[in-house]
Amino acid sequence: MKAVICDDEKAALEIIRHFIIQEQFPIEIAGTAENGMQALDLIRREKPQLVFMDIEMPFLNGFEVIQKIQDAKVIIITAYDSFSYAQKALRYNVFNYLLKPVNEKELYEQLSQIHGILREEKEAEAQDFLLKKQLLECLPLMQEWFFKIIRENLEDLEIIDSTFRLFGIDILNRSYQALYIDFSQDNDAQEIEKDFINVSKLAQTLMLFTVDSFKTIYFYDTGSITILLSSDHSDIETVQKEVYRIADRIRQYLD
Repeated sequence: MKAVICDDEKAALEIIRHFIIQEQFPIEIAGTAENGMQALDLIRREKPQLVFMDIEMPFLNGFEVIQKIQDAKVIIITAYDSFSYAQKALRYNVFNYLLKPVNEKELYEQLSQIHGILREEKEAEAQDFLLKKQLLECLPLMQEWFFKIIRENLEDLEIIDSTFRLFGIDILNRSYQALYIDFSQDNDAQEIEKDFINVSKLAQTLMLFTVDSFKTIYFYDTGSITILLSSDHSDIETVQKEVYRIADRIRQYLD
């Protein structure tokens, strides 16, 4: 955990620094500041998770600095037992408010609590990353499952409609058009058919032809790509003509 200490009293700075070192908290003191401008520059440069902030400092006071920073737990250290200070601390989402001279027991409790919170946040972030990674790994199988249902139930509109509704798509809306690209019979497509990654890259490239005219969603397997195109245009013939134009451009590109 990286921390900075901002106080115009050098004695107060040293007390907090000494306490952190003495208690062997897993905290790196990234720097100290003795006025508000130094504090703001230091915080923006070091991006600490924890900030000890005095209120009454030259140039900028502690609350003015707090207003300009994000993503840091702030412990206010002040000699003034003021109700208005406490109110502002709550308004600015300050983690805690400690009076000088700092009580070591209270400081220890606050540091322990912050360390626990940051550890939980880090674990949650790691778990979130893992879930996203697993989702990306499963995505080709999910898309293939979806496409398989559509392909095997082309005559059953109810099944197709209910499947699309899982994704919030009203397939019965007349504004939807489907563009189907089949390269499974093309001898030159063998390289593309080797895996889903190549098909995915091709599909993303083909989507560039549609961005100016339609909202789109696409599905693919190793031999084909299906693009659904949705338009706000009320004239279905105009929509179809635009889809034919896009299809012709895609065919030329693939050729």
